Amino acid sequence: SDFIGFYARPVLQYGTAQIAKNITSQTELSGSTLFNTSQNTAGKDRASTSLSLQVFNRTRYSTEKNFATLRIIFEEGATKEGQDAFRKSIDKLELRATYIYRVSRLFGPYLRGVLNTKLFADDVSFADRPFQGEFIKFSSSSDTLSIIPNPNEVTLSPSFFPLRLRQGIGINSQLLRSFAINADVRLGLGARQTFVSNSFELSSDERSAAELKNASSIGLEAVFITDARLAKSINFDSEFDILIPSADTNEWVFSWENRLRIFLTSFINLDLVGDLEREETLKRLQGREQILLRFSRFF
Repeated sequence: SDFIGFYARPVLQYGTAQIAKNITSQTELSGSTLFNTSQNTAGKDRASTSLSLQVFNRTRYSTEKNFATLRIIFEEGATKEGQDAFRKSIDKLELRATYIYRVSRLFGPYLRGVLNTKLFADDVSFADRPFQGEFIKFSSSSDTLSIIPNPNEVTLSPSFFPLRLRQGIGINSQLLRSFAINADVRLGLGARQTFVSNSFELSSDERSAAELKNASSIGLEAVFITDARLAKSINFDSEFDILIPSADTNEWVFSWENRLRIFLTSFINLDLVGDLEREETLKRLQGREQILLRFSRFF
């Protein structure tokens, strides 16, 4: 008999053993420190030092004709600005699923879905700059919803909102496939939805907030995915995802994620992250850069 450790190999039903051989799954548990800067055209640039914990799982199923992947990212972090106490800075839960039927080695239809949300409420604190006067929350039609006198803290959105969904169907093509670099392009029909509930956007003077509305769009989508091995200990990953609902460029929404990872040891790496996005609800560019010293354990 075959044994795994002290346990006998389980008896599998017909076909299950072959399926198991085609499935790979890896989980990375990591903690990091980071220096963060963000550019926001509606507010002030910010700089801070943060601590974060991330759980990353990627599960793949691959055969000659079928390829499916499920990616789960859960990340929480706290930030300290100046003399302030640590406050929540990173709050992310994301699921990405993709299925590709391989008509050939380089070509095939795809189906994908993305869910992005957060676990906790989003608050703005005035502890470091006592608020004098009235903080006003406006509706999406500019009517006054509430007036909060001399607040210490204001909630901008509750747990799990905004909830952002993406779906796409089309053709996947492998542009490059080698040890050094892999590149794929996906072209097809895409849709996006953003659901909000009692959610607001802070004004540039931070004395009021405007209510956000649900948003949805459908149109042509393009996704460009690249992962490159620049050196023995340096990897670069990039994903550009755009939805074009009309010829009006003001209606286009996209996200561009980039990460350069430098492996310092087997469990310590330096991550340089640069993200740029334009969302349905905000209709403006938002940027984020991160420098993370990450301590990782793989399972």
